[in-house]
Amino acid sequence: TAPSLLEIESSGFRDYESFAWVFALSVVGLCVFLWLGSSVVDYFKHRSDPSTFQQSRSMRILDAKYAIETIGIGSVYSFLLSSNIGGWLIALVTIGLQTFMLWPFILAADFDLANDNSDLVYTWKCNRD
Repeated sequence: TAPSLLEIESSGFRDYESFAWVFALSVVGLCVFLWLGSSVVDYFKHRSDPSTFQQSRSMRILDAKYAIETIGIGSVYSFLLSSNIGGWLIALVTIGLQTFMLWPFILAADFDLANDNSDLVYTWKCNRD
């Protein structure tokens, strides 16, 4: 079941919007942390032996081909796997537009049960005492 507004508020958040911001920033932070950790491990793993660097390069090429096949060649997200800055901009603008279009739905999810102008329709309405 979805968490109710009261559960979100009891967790220390004012509303769903503040929760969504914290969640989104946490996901971005986790991705950056994993990328940094992976880069450090890769650097120390392959810095001493040049032959492993060449093997690593061929594995990266195979990984990139697999990723593009998995994501789909026609997907805008495949631009993120390229080294072309224009492709990155197209993908990031697309992600930004999708977030912009999703945001009103996140805000609409924040409802107030005491508000009679709510779009929610109930089968029964109890009197407020």
